[in-house]
Amino acid sequence: MNESKNVIFKIPTKTKTKEAGPRNLSPSPMKKYKLKNNFQGLKKGTHFYLIAESEFIGIKEYVLRPIDLSTRIAISEKELQKNFVLLDRFRQ
Repeated sequence: MNESKNVIFKIPTKTKTKEAGPRNLSPSPMKKYKLKNNFQGLKKGTHFYLIAESEFIGIKEYVLRPIDLSTRIAISEKELQKNFVLLDRFRQ
């Protein structure tokens, strides 16, 4: 017989003082892409968010997810340029 307890979290407020350095950089907006051609079973025109970019020994890899977050695809830079077009930057 588990009883649910209401837990209230206190969120600390930000101070008005600014520190120098990278902590004050605002988060970069998410990039939004549109699929130009049918690709890996995904339909042309599907919109995607760029979730992650990585580079290892000069090879870039991108992870994209559709707006409904149903699937995840990891593609190379060449595939990104060939099959996707950058729409705009989306700020959460």
